[in-house]
Amino acid sequence: MCPFDNWEDVTDTPATRRKNRSTTSVRDEHISYREWRGKWFGSFKNWRNKMNTVESSSVGCLSQFWKSSLLLFSASTGCPKANAQLNVYLDSEIGMDSTYAYYLSGTLVPPSLDGTYAYFGMQPSVYMGLTVEGTARMDYKSERKQHIPTLSYPGLAIKGIAAAGPTLDIYGQISGVV
Repeated sequence: MCPFDNWEDVTDTPATRRKNRSTTSVRDEHISYREWRGKWFGSFKNWRNKMNTVESSSVGCLSQFWKSSLLLFSASTGCPKANAQLNVYLDSEIGMDSTYAYYLSGTLVPPSLDGTYAYFGMQPSVYMGLTVEGTARMDYKSERKQHIPTLSYPGLAIKGIAAAGPTLDIYGQISGVV
């Protein structure tokens, strides 16, 4: 940073340029040492006070979270055509949001604190629950059964011995997975 970047903060009076040296006398621009000193040092003291004052602040948030699932019980049973399974879990979640803030104001010379402020807040949360999961499966297939007796259509037939012609047989079976 250039030392003259803040020159506007050091003095209250903007720099002026003389228009014509021949028409302005030195006596017209002259001010007394006491006036000059009061004006310059007044502005300088204000600038120095600004540079001497320290001010700092910050605000932040911190989130913490933990989640777990613990198997408490597990069982299964079955055979080739049917099986079942049961699981019981303990679920837990713990969370905490923390917020902090601070403000500090003071001077370097002499060292002093003009104002301070600090804040810390927490918002905890806890959840616990049981989860029960179960499955059951059964494969079933019934025997094949005739539902409607044989229907025969007229054709060549010798009663009780042989028949030649179309016939209709309807059979049924139940099959599925539950």
